[in-house]
This record gives sequence, structure tokens and C-alpha cells, in this order.
Amino acid sequence: YRHIYQAVEAGCEYFIMEVSSHAIAQERIEGLDFELKILTNITQDHLDYHKTMGEYIKVKNSFFADDGKKLINRDESKAS
Repeated sequence: YRHIYQAVEAGCEYFIMEVSSHAIAQERIEGLDFELKILTNITQDHLDYHKTMGEYIKVKNSFFADDGKKLINRDESKAS
């Protein structure tokens, strides 16, 4: 959040951030409204944390489960 506040203080109109699966699972992005969510791919990252590919996919896809605007790479077969 520190970087977001710095951007606001600097008068930035936009803030672009990468949201990790850890941040989703640990609810570190709760309360943030996203104008657009983008999914590029789902790889075997962070299996040390999520333990299974199924859990990792579930967490990643949960970020996109709302009614907001999304840009989804449809070549990614694991995206819901």
C-alpha cells in the first residue's frame, strides 16, 4: 500500500500492479478496487506455497470471479 499512497501523493492518475497468488490467498489486496484485471498465464509458480496445481489454479482464478472488467488470455486453458 505504501507505493499506492506515494503514487496518489505524487498526483498519479493510474497505478498498475502485479498481483501474486500469495497476495490473493493471504487477502493482501482486500479493499482495493481494480479498473481492469489481466490474466496472462497460469504456470507452475509457487507450488511450494499452494502445494498442488489445482489449488494454485483455484486461487488465481478466484481473483477474476467478480463482475469487473477483465482481459483474459484465452490461449490459457487453465483460466476459468
